[in-house]
Formats: sequence, structure tokens, C-alpha cells
Amino acid sequence: MTRWISNSDVLSEEEVEARLAQEIEREKQEGVQYWALFEKDTDVFVGCCGLCTYEPDKNIYELGFLLTRDHWGQGYAQEAAQAAVDYAFEQLEVSALVAAHHPDDQATCHILIQLGFEHTDERRDQATGTMQPFYTLRKNSTH
Repeated sequence: MTRWISNSDVLSEEEVEARLAQEIEREKQEGVQYWALFEKDTDVFVGCCGLCTYEPDKNIYELGFLLTRDHWGQGYAQEAAQAAVDYAFEQLEVSALVAAHHPDDQATCHILIQLGFEHTDERRDQATGTMQPFYTLRKNSTH
């Protein structure tokens, strides 16, 4: 998972703790975060999916999801992302969602297109330094 979000293959314990603290604070401040995903029958950790504010003054949020390698290709990301999209539009009443992905991550590209996101441009990711495809989903597109 980490190769898509950082310049290293493994996050240090300190980086994991910092990320967790960031998510807890986001939940307190914004009411959203990247929520943990678990298999229903086994309680095995699958990954995370969630939202963060992108342009608060325009009520635009960002969608993101990360799954453990063992759970790729099983539909978890699609299901979780759809639930987050529904929550964003129906409960938070956001005006739009945005998303980006590592340029080599074709699975995420496919999921975003299936969810109705439209590719709008390329943007540099601060964490990885790569130019990433950037997508937008407007409320009227699906809801």
C-alpha cells in the first residue's frame, strides 16, 4: 500500500503513529477520515477508505482508499468507495468529490471511472513527487 502514498515501501512506526494521529484529528475536526475496513466474516483488516476536505469553502471533499495486497481484486475497494461516495452526497451533501491515484495504479483508475468520476487533469503529489491523474465527481453526475 505504501508505495502509492509515499516514497518508501515501508512506513516507520513513527510515520504510522503520525498518520493515525492525523486521521483521529481529522475525525474530530471535520467529521470524516479514512475508516478501517475489515472482512465481515473474519474481522481480518482489509485496508481503509474515506474522505477528507479538499476545498471546504466550496464543500468539495477528496475520496481515497487503500487495501492490503492480499485483498486486491476482490471488490472491497469498489464497495467501500461506493459507500463513501453515497455518504458524501447523501449525508454530508457535498457539492463534488475529487480523487487522484499513482500513475501506475490502473485498478484505482478503473474503480474511479466505474464510480462516475471524470478525469480532469494531472497534479503533482507532494508525498511521492509524481504527476497523478486527477478526477472529479459532481453531485448531479450520480445523485
